[in-house]
Amino acid sequence: MKRTVLAIGALLMSVILCFAGFMILKSTCNKITKALDNVSQSAAEENLEEAKKRTQEAVQLWENIHGRIEALTKHAETDELEETIKSLTVYAEQGNMERLYEKSEIAKNRLEHIIKNELPLFSNIF
Repeated sequence: MKRTVLAIGALLMSVILCFAGFMILKSTCNKITKALDNVSQSAAEENLEEAKKRTQEAVQLWENIHGRIEALTKHAETDELEETIKSLTVYAEQGNMERLYEKSEIAKNRLEHIIKNELPLFSNIF
């Protein structure tokens, strides 16, 4: 009886930790996605000064929170995302609004992909 209770308790703790980790990951990804939305919007409006400002904010936010994403996901996915986000600064400085918009949308799609892959679903586990 004690082993059963202990096993159920361990299983319950595992489920709670898994859910908490996913919620932290989702919240973190949503924060950076909002910042990238601002970059995309500024680039679509071709507002260079606003795009530079929003890009700096997004890159700074990424620097502050990427550790949380890397702790909860595969590094291969975050490495590509980091390269894409850091390339935004180059396009903003060059004034290349088309590429800035394109790269910010790619980064948002990668964040969405990370969230979908980390959902605690049967298809993602097995």
